[in-house]
Amino acid sequence: MTGDGARRNSLDPTTEAFVANPYDAYEAARRHCPVAEVAEGSWVVLGRDEIVQVLGDTDRFTSERNLDGDYPVTSETGDILSTSEFFARGMFNADPPDHTRLRGLLADFFSPRNVRRLGPEIRGVAGSLVDGFKDRGGADLISALAYPLPMKVICTLIGVPDEDHGMVKRWSEDWTALLVLPLSEERQVECARSMVAYDAYYRELLGARSADPRDDIAGVLARASSGSDPTCTTQESIVILRSLLLAGHETASGLIGNTLYHLLRTGTWRDVVARPELIPAAVEETLRFDPSSQSTARVAVADVPIGGQVIPKGARVHPMTGSVGRDRAHDEDVDSFRLDRGQASRHLAFGYGLHYCLGAALARSEACAALEVLASALPRLRPADDFQAEFLPGGFSFRGLKSLPVVW
Repeated sequence: MTGDGARRNSLDPTTEAFVANPYDAYEAARRHCPVAEVAEGSWVVLGRDEIVQVLGDTDRFTSERNLDGDYPVTSETGDILSTSEFFARGMFNADPPDHTRLRGLLADFFSPRNVRRLGPEIRGVAGSLVDGFKDRGGADLISALAYPLPMKVICTLIGVPDEDHGMVKRWSEDWTALLVLPLSEERQVECARSMVAYDAYYRELLGARSADPRDDIAGVLARASSGSDPTCTTQESIVILRSLLLAGHETASGLIGNTLYHLLRTGTWRDVVARPELIPAAVEETLRFDPSSQSTARVAVADVPIGGQVIPKGARVHPMTGSVGRDRAHDEDVDSFRLDRGQASRHLAFGYGLHYCLGAALARSEACAALEVLASALPRLRPADDFQAEFLPGGFSFRGLKSLPVVW
């Protein structure tokens, strides 16, 4: 296979090769063309300059269909989803001025100052999780630490009670599957029914906060959507809560897991144990080298010339922010994981422009806390002898390990 067909195949996120290592496919495609159609009506953008152009142009690339999903759904699934808020708008799939209005409601929760204030609590959660397994001699760091740490933190910020964490996790995973994976008809229906239950849960939570105000995110949104002059609607609030939980645990979990994996794989774990001040550099290098968030989505509202191509009106576009850190045009030795890299911050792992990740400071704080606690408690950490890295299918959007078994 040659030409366009070969590029489409290499950039197919459902293939085992892409899931295992998308970066070789990015590099090969980028050498030919930084903008490519990968399926009818579906495009990827791989060059840094072109990605910045797409994400910075809110007039010609709308965010309003960010959460519609990458694959078509059956009529039965669509009928079920129509009884939920699946296609509704919230901050994550809104353009200005609505995006600005809704983001403003949440800014204080995710500000660097508030994240610093939360630092001891985040480390406390990480410490409690590590205390729960440090005497066992081995553990899966994904299920034992990388997943539950950010889940606990974001649920606390939102106002989801501890006893509901497992339930909302399952619902969020079903929503994620609908967004990024090609599913069987049966699985689509199952996930769609989860969406109905999930949105009903947040509607009930917002109602509870209206009756019993609290200073969590659900409480702020409940107040903002009530009264004679509401700042947002209940529908918008539900989409925001659902999106915050997904973004707040899926990407942070992947960041923690991917960072630990590459530290252990390269032997640089010994460096951060000996010099904990290198931990922020390790997190930043992972954001460049193997970020858990690989892309977002936009839809072209006009024919747009870009990167030697014309993206047609109505096309779904994935600016592959995860490809930027491996672009040889912008850095040297891009395929090495190094803690002494001076320009790791040139990555776009948290996006660019108006939709720059609201939780970037929180994700960094959680990853650093996890590494700090582990380096102190389990300095002799090493991968289990039979470990073979396997990544979860994440479409064009997410990248994270299925498991990371370690011993000490």
